[in-house]
Amino acid sequence: PKDAIVEFEGTRIYRSSNQITDLVKGLTFDLKQESTATDSVKVTQDTSGVKDKINALIKSYNDAISDLGILTGEKNTKDKTDVYSGSLQGDSMARSMRGVLSGLFTRFSSTPSGGIRALSDIGVEMTRTGTLQLNEPKFDAALAATPTQIATMLTADKENKSYVGDGSRGLIGDAIKQLNQMISSSGTINTLTKNNNTQLTKYKDEL
Repeated sequence: PKDAIVEFEGTRIYRSSNQITDLVKGLTFDLKQESTATDSVKVTQDTSGVKDKINALIKSYNDAISDLGILTGEKNTKDKTDVYSGSLQGDSMARSMRGVLSGLFTRFSSTPSGGIRALSDIGVEMTRTGTLQLNEPKFDAALAATPTQIATMLTADKENKSYVGDGSRGLIGDAIKQLNQMISSSGTINTLTKNNNTQLTKYKDEL
């Protein structure tokens, strides 16, 4: 078998395979046939779908904040089938979770890049009611001008992250780690559930 021979930016490159993956990071050259012609390769970033994912994150956050508001708020006396509203009213741990969630998505990233340090720098804004909303013109402008900085701020440029240890994982990676801890067997959610089940059993015994 013959080696593949490519002249790349004036330098002759020899490789044992027709698929060359180490010339440009993230790019694979798949050589199909011999040619003496000079070809230009234009690489552009695919940012399609990024806004959809950011909007999905905003929706999930707002849904969680809404649910916590219902659980810790007033009992819905107009609907006798509503067993959820007010069920955690007065529970300090449940109320504190709202602040924890807010902190996850309003703090600075552990891996800021350039002037991109937080979601607010790309147009994700906190409203007066505590929900998130997307400033689309600001987001579109930031994505067009600084896509690599946004990726670093959000993910620390790591696709497959471990959530063990103290390494920086970007804003979203750090948030996922903290959320995983919250829903672990010894985390806030299960602790809250166990405490309330214990209290419920006590009330049943007293009744």
